[in-house]
Amino acid sequence: MCRRFMDSGKCEFEQTSGGRPCRYPHFVKTIGETRGHNGPIKDVVMWAERQQLFTCSADASIKLWDCATWQEITTISVQDALPPSANGSGNGRGEGGGRGGNRDKAPHTEGVVAMVLCGPFLFAGFEGRFPPNPKVSVGMVRGWNLENAQAPPFEFPASELMPFAHTMNVQALAVATDPTGNATLFSGSADGSIRYWQMDTATNQFKCRGVMEGHVRGVTRLKTFAVGGAPILASASVDSTIRLWDLATYQCVKVLSAEENGHTDAVMDLEFWVNNNETFLISGGLDCEIIVWGLTPPFQQLFKETQDSQVTSLCGTQDAAQAPILLIGMADGTISVKELPSFAYKTTLGANLNQGHQDAVRRIAIGPSNTFFSTGNDRKMIAWQITGDAASIQSK
Repeated sequence: MCRRFMDSGKCEFEQTSGGRPCRYPHFVKTIGETRGHNGPIKDVVMWAERQQLFTCSADASIKLWDCATWQEITTISVQDALPPSANGSGNGRGEGGGRGGNRDKAPHTEGVVAMVLCGPFLFAGFEGRFPPNPKVSVGMVRGWNLENAQAPPFEFPASELMPFAHTMNVQALAVATDPTGNATLFSGSADGSIRYWQMDTATNQFKCRGVMEGHVRGVTRLKTFAVGGAPILASASVDSTIRLWDLATYQCVKVLSAEENGHTDAVMDLEFWVNNNETFLISGGLDCEIIVWGLTPPFQQLFKETQDSQVTSLCGTQDAAQAPILLIGMADGTISVKELPSFAYKTTLGANLNQGHQDAVRRIAIGPSNTFFSTGNDRKMIAWQITGDAASIQSK
């Protein structure tokens, strides 16, 4: 990779070589970077209509950025979210990997962990204080109507006697919309449970409509997709399993585990990928494995590959030639680029190699015009643009 091109979008060699091409690929360049959070950045969401970007952090805040200038527009302080602890970075696994433990001591602090945007609504999952005892942490969800900044935020109490969403930190969010446009919000917690929420039009409040149980350790990622016209939810967990849920019944239809040659450590991220009208699920975990699963019965493992570091994030996107590629974020701060469906290695992005993060990559999200955004434990959000085609890079 041409480091000068990655840094500025310009190659000094080609400008002064009299027409000779640079021998290093001009595949990707950085187009922006944000700094301002005081803790690891856990998630990033693009607000495409405004060309703006949300980031959330362990510092208990959500920041909105202008994608033209990469300047901060505003900060949403989640006042009852817990601020970061001294040991709150880690590899992305997060605290609360299971049930139990001593939760009466000074609580661990994950801050705002997950976000999802649905229409004009921004939802965030975070670790907040248990009202009767601030030394105990609970999981909370909050929503904002971005078109009505003066309106109070939506709260998500599990019940009148449980004025919070989950008994432990909320680590994952996802939204599914039915054909009539009605949305269901899913929240996954460190307590292993998944709750689903829908708007009660009579009260204009979100109500918990049910609980999906099965994971025995924390839920790390939720993804919704339609397979053959049927909506499904995929959930990843610290318990090393992936569960597939039928959203018509909210029942688990398959558990993808080590028994199916699956993961042996925490599953950190999921990505759906469609090839020739067939849908596949790609998963990555702290066992350093990338696994591809078929999503038609019997839901078999189709491919497995060991990476050089623990996998903390995944993102499927396209290169400049519209060919599919997979971006793999690692605990060592690097992002590996693989060609799909061959999984041929193309290049690696990282601060120690060229440009990138200096600590675990927490999330990678796609944007318009071949852009993507990565966040990390190094408190940075980096905006990238893919300018070349992966096929032009010699596979290793």
